[in-house]
Amino acid sequence: MENNIKNIIIRVATIVAVLTLFLMFFNKSISFEYKTIFYVMTIALVATFIEKGTIKEELEKKEAIVIVGLSLLLFLTPIILSSTFINADYMSKALKVENKVASDLIIKNQRTVTKNMAIKIANKILGKKVDGVQISSQYQLNPNMASVQVVNGELKWIIPLDYSSFIKYFKQNSIPGYVEVSATNPLENAILNIQHKMIVSENSLFMDSVKRIMYINSGFKKVETHFEVDEKGNPYFVGLVQIPERNFINYKTTKVLLLNAVTGELKKLSKEQAKKEFSWIDRLESIHAVEDRIEWYGALQQGWLNTIIGGENINKPTTYNNRELWFVNINGRNMLFTGMTSENSKDSSLVQGIAVDTITGEGISFDLSGAMDEKGAVTALDSGLGADSQKWEPVLPQPFIKNGKFYWGCSIVSNSGIFQKTGIVNAYQQGEIYYAKTFEKALNKIGESLSDNNVDNTETITVNKAVYLKLLKKIEEINQLKNQLTE
Repeated sequence: MENNIKNIIIRVATIVAVLTLFLMFFNKSISFEYKTIFYVMTIALVATFIEKGTIKEELEKKEAIVIVGLSLLLFLTPIILSSTFINADYMSKALKVENKVASDLIIKNQRTVTKNMAIKIANKILGKKVDGVQISSQYQLNPNMASVQVVNGELKWIIPLDYSSFIKYFKQNSIPGYVEVSATNPLENAILNIQHKMIVSENSLFMDSVKRIMYINSGFKKVETHFEVDEKGNPYFVGLVQIPERNFINYKTTKVLLLNAVTGELKKLSKEQAKKEFSWIDRLESIHAVEDRIEWYGALQQGWLNTIIGGENINKPTTYNNRELWFVNINGRNMLFTGMTSENSKDSSLVQGIAVDTITGEGISFDLSGAMDEKGAVTALDSGLGADSQKWEPVLPQPFIKNGKFYWGCSIVSNSGIFQKTGIVNAYQQGEIYYAKTFEKALNKIGESLSDNNVDNTETITVNKAVYLKLLKKIEEINQLKNQLTE
């Protein structure tokens, strides 16, 4: 019996080792902090049960019961521990939110350029040659690593170039650089930055692979990696090491891996170090983790049972374009914004706005009761286009606050994705729509409209008598001049 148990342990350990190495090759998180290792051990036990019991027919009844029991325990442990039923109270408080008044907020850095638009603009300049090599013949844009960020005060799309195939990786020894595209001016030409040749990338192989470098240096943890440049244009890959804070849920950034794309130098930093020493980094929070916290915040304020029975005051993030969070600047802080709507709402209306700081993870909330959501804004602006709606469409709804009122702004693009103009719609009055070449001009139209509407033609103005007499004299002189010209 002892020998049998010993043999089973050896079998299980061998299978666990093989499976672990296999998953590590594909950069899967291998640690007791994650669910993966539990599933690996479950598979190992099941494989042993099949091999020893079915194939060799050497498994005794007691051994079979132990293996099946352990398999079920290992498989169910992470599922039960990470369930909403167990963690509802904790999950509802995972996002720290401060209530604000919408009229006190200043929202800036709204985009007019979608990722697809940015890629099209960037592709136009890839026909150039660098060191005698035509860029488009060896390299391609990497949309997976494209990111929106603020560079020297301007909101830009930063899109790295990458090898177009593994053969090109062996043929070339570096990547020319990256492309900058304005995120706020779709008429501005893209800039090809070839001052910083990169030796690491996502499509590189071996230890030139960004994912492999991040994964190994994280200690085989989960890493969310994105591409940013500093204020001098130096390119970096920013790896956010994610560790679940409790029971396999609520992933938090515990370390930051800063990889210089030009030199390959890697720095391991705490989140506080990264924030203090590299203030140009625009995001230290995982977008996926932020999405989860916002969702929990909206759904679980009255507990888990309320989600099953009653369903009172359950809100959820709006789902325009697969629940995308909008990167904007609110009161001087870079934040990820989304509207929140009632779970049972079918009228495209909001209940509140939520924004989360991209560095600290702290949130703010402000009331938007009765305001239309992104889908409603797109529909309203599309209707306002009239006959042009057949060839144009509103995209990329962005939040605005003007004169204390909440507005949605969209880029109006052709069916082929070419920018035409912008549109602004009052989130509370879908008939109040303004179109212009830029958001700034559309917002100015709001001000002009308000000025015209607020003029009272019956208003009495009181002026000093001396000033009044001077005005009369001037009017008399003008009339005399007019008479002389018409004689």
